[in-house]
Amino acid sequence: MLVHRREFVGTCFASVAFGQQNQKQVEILDTHTHFYDPTRPQGVPWPGKQDSSLYRKVLPEDYKKIARPLGVIGTIIIEASPWVEDNQWLLDLAKDDAFIPAIIGNLNPLEEKYPEHLRRFAKQTKFRGFRINDNHLKKVLEDEKGVQNLQLLSDLGLRLEVNGGPPLLMTVDKTAQKFPKLKIMVNHAANMPNDGKEPQKLWVDGMNLASRNENVYCKISSLTGSARSGGFKGEYVPLDYCRGVMEVLWSSFGSKRLVVGSDWPVGEKGASLKNIFDLPRDFLKTKPPEEQANVFIGNAKDFYLKT
Repeated sequence: MLVHRREFVGTCFASVAFGQQNQKQVEILDTHTHFYDPTRPQGVPWPGKQDSSLYRKVLPEDYKKIARPLGVIGTIIIEASPWVEDNQWLLDLAKDDAFIPAIIGNLNPLEEKYPEHLRRFAKQTKFRGFRINDNHLKKVLEDEKGVQNLQLLSDLGLRLEVNGGPPLLMTVDKTAQKFPKLKIMVNHAANMPNDGKEPQKLWVDGMNLASRNENVYCKISSLTGSARSGGFKGEYVPLDYCRGVMEVLWSSFGSKRLVVGSDWPVGEKGASLKNIFDLPRDFLKTKPPEEQANVFIGNAKDFYLKT
């Protein structure tokens, strides 16, 4: 499986170089998609039946049909289900699919069997860590066993993703300082309420704080999540709506620790998949080709695929 991952990385860079030479669109390794199947006998814990746009079978083949024409050459799956065995369900889904080089699972560092589960999944090459919410991470950091369990994650060479609002950036900074060898990803640019205006000071200060740690990365994702309330109502969200946020992300993390994620299918509630990818493409189109390649593929490879 490790060979497959290396082959994927080589293919990524070869395709980017080819695309630049032929003036094709910059290609993308999408770092944030969700797949699930409500028709399973056991159903799914997320999304809920009340969400008509999401409560349906959503599998890699569905995503590939719309993503590949947009220049997407692979994706990292993020597990939203808290059921331990759904980590294995995703690993089985990705096992023989080169389009999916890695998954980020969902485990609870405060559970008694966490070390057992983590070691079990870590034996499978495509398992690269897990995601946790900010409030939960705070509890973990206050618990002696929880801290030991995060250290195990770091010792195994795995990754931590953190989701939540702007306050998560202070928690990420604290975690990064405590575990300097643990690579940490800020999900959805810390979910700043984006209204097309100047970014909030709390969020800007938090980004500057978190980004001072070389082991912290950030996803350019979910920037259009509040576009509907911004008056676009599903229309194409222009770059100017997100430019202020993008400029802060660029000044904080630069070209070596930013990645791109669609949050598909959730992201399509705010904008089309094409729109989601066009925003960073348009923002970065004046940057050197190697810096664009870093953000769209290279940094994702560094965070998820390096052992």
